[in-house]
This record gives sequence, C-alpha cells and structure tokens, in this order.
Amino acid sequence: MQIFHGGRMCPPELLPLADQQLDYLHISVGAFWNGSIRDANDQTSRGVMVHDRVGDRIPVMGVGMLRTPDEVMKALETGIPLLALGRELIMEPHWVQKVEAGEEEKIRTTLSKEDQKELVIPDQMWEYYTSIPGWVPHRLSRVRANINLSPSPLKKHGDIGQSQNT
Repeated sequence: MQIFHGGRMCPPELLPLADQQLDYLHISVGAFWNGSIRDANDQTSRGVMVHDRVGDRIPVMGVGMLRTPDEVMKALETGIPLLALGRELIMEPHWVQKVEAGEEEKIRTTLSKEDQKELVIPDQMWEYYTSIPGWVPHRLSRVRANINLSPSPLKKHGDIGQSQNT
C-alpha cells in the first residue's frame, strides 16, 4: 500500500488526488465540523466539502472530535462513508464494544489524571495531549470535600473544610 501524505493542503489542491488510484482520502482536521480557517463566513466542514467534490470518485474519510455515537451518526449522515476515531479510542479503548453493547452512557468523553494511570498513557504523551487546548477534554480528579457542619466560634453558618484529592 502506498501512503501519500500531503501535509497542509486546501480542498481545491486535493482534487487531483481523487484520480491517483488511491484507496481513500483521509481528511484530518482539528474537528470534523470545522469550517475554513481563512474565511470566517465559510462554515462548511472541510471533510464534507472534499466529499462533495470528489466522493463520487474516491471514498473520503473524515475525523475530528466525534466523541459520541450520536456525533458519529450525524457525521455519517453527511454522506462521508468512512470516519476515524483517534483520540476517542485513546480516551475510551472499548468505544466500539460499548456502542455494540448499547452502553453508550459508559463511554468516557473526558480524562482525569486517574484515567491516565488506568489507560497507561505515558507521562510525556499525557503532557503533550493536555498541553493542546481542547485536544483532550479534562475533568478534575475525583475530589472529596471534608465538610464540618458543627457550629464554629468564628462563623455562624458552619465551616466547609479544604477539599482534598483522593
């Protein structure tokens, strides 16, 4: 199999690739639904735009922040025949199995530091992923609040103690 890596190409520059006997075009963008980064008025998904222009000649694969089965189904409704799940499978390695089992509500869509350990994500990779704003949605570590509801000589309404990570 030959792999063509075009780097940063605009959709019009991709058109000639449709006639190059490739198996498919993988349109990798930050988010499936992102529009043009050059024209704020053009909000058409780049993957959808390419599919509309060349999808009759070559299958197009879309990708980007499709975290839930509903989001995947909405993307498939655009006519794009192939979708890739990248970070979603890093966050939830059993994504497909949970969908097949009807357990969509159990799909992890955010990560915490505890998840890093459970998923065995190396520290360097974790730092890289979490340094990119929005690339991996974070949730705070599980927090236990120590609450003291006994009267305080300093406060009339009780005292909420310091939160501690568990």
